[in-house]
Amino acid sequence: MIEAKREGLPPNHGLEQAKLYADSQRLNAHFVFSSNGHQFVEFDRFTGQTRGPLPMAEFPTPLELQERYEDGIGFTLDRPEAQPLLTPYPGGEFRRRYYQDAAIRAVLEKIAQCRQRQEPARALLALATGSGKTFIAVNLLKRLADAGQMTRALFICDRDELRTQALGALYAVFGSDAAQATTANPEKNARVVVATYQTLGVDQDGDASYLSRHYPENYFSHLIIDECHRSAWGQWSQVLTRNAAAVQIGLTATPRQLPDDAQPTPEAKMMGKLRRITCAISASQFMNTRWRRRWPMAIWRRVKSVSARSTWMTPG
Repeated sequence: MIEAKREGLPPNHGLEQAKLYADSQRLNAHFVFSSNGHQFVEFDRFTGQTRGPLPMAEFPTPLELQERYEDGIGFTLDRPEAQPLLTPYPGGEFRRRYYQDAAIRAVLEKIAQCRQRQEPARALLALATGSGKTFIAVNLLKRLADAGQMTRALFICDRDELRTQALGALYAVFGSDAAQATTANPEKNARVVVATYQTLGVDQDGDASYLSRHYPENYFSHLIIDECHRSAWGQWSQVLTRNAAAVQIGLTATPRQLPDDAQPTPEAKMMGKLRRITCAISASQFMNTRWRRRWPMAIWRRVKSVSARSTWMTPG
């Protein structure tokens, strides 16, 4: 990621701003640059080190960045487990939003790292409601399938409306290879099976017999668990334990709860809120939008003065 500033400014002028973008995890950018067009400064998120200022002639080449990325991530891009990262999106790149692409790449990186270390592949995606978790899940499965790494997948929902939504999105990409399991038909010929906890018999009142009767252990190579913040110690944990070798990806809009002694202070919460505002909307944009009317004047003054006083935004 490159933060470009006016040539009259120091080359490191935009580095802290760019690091905030990267730290927000909405871009999944491992290398952060700030430049005034004549020199640049670089921050490597793998090593935590900053270099520069350096002349533009020393800006790293794509091959150099690839080699450094491979060293940092722990595998080379010519490895079979890395192929989903290089697989294009169905329908083209323009269909996804930048943070969706960042989430997909982060999960594919995690899966590849786990396979490289011969560990069970597990990933958790916590995104806000309406951010497109179903889109992310569908494209994850499609890219894994196109790379030859997915045989059968199970998409688990906790409500009928979510099942209908997921099935529609999966059908648009997988066609008839995506199907809805019912009590009468487990759809064992489908490549992607969509089911609710209730259908599988693993909800609170179920007996889990449907799951064991129709799907042998490790039947699915990939599990997508929607609303995974539901307790995994209930009946539905059998979906996970009976498919222990599967890649297991959890989706939730409920952030994790920290212990009381690890909870951020009210001041830290305010700082985090302000950081998110300034990451998403610059001070000049903020002035011209309706958002100014929605926030207390104290917050507005803080955001307006970001460019003049940026030290309070710097992560500790």
